[in-house]
Formats: sequence, C-alpha cells, structure tokens
Amino acid sequence: MAKQAGVGLFNVAGYWKRAYRGHCEKSAWFLLANLPSLGAAVHAY
Repeated sequence: MAKQAGVGLFNVAGYWKRAYRGHCEKSAWFLLANLPSLGAAVHAY
C-alpha cells in the first residue's frame, strides 16, 4: 500500500443562472481554489 497525501482545505463556488423569460444557461460553472476566502478566489479568477 502506498502512502498518499490527503486533500487539503479548499473553497468551491458554483453558479447556475436561473431561467428568465424562457432563456437559461445550458451548464453551470464551478470554481475550486485553495485561497483563504471565496471572495479572494472569485477576485483571482
């Protein structure tokens, strides 16, 4: 059995635009980052 490093702390954000007047996004986007806050991750993106 090999030793493996575990997963550290991270932030994840997801966004899916809701339907408006019959139009909606076909897929969502997800942002995964190891920055200290979600705001910092969105700003860096």
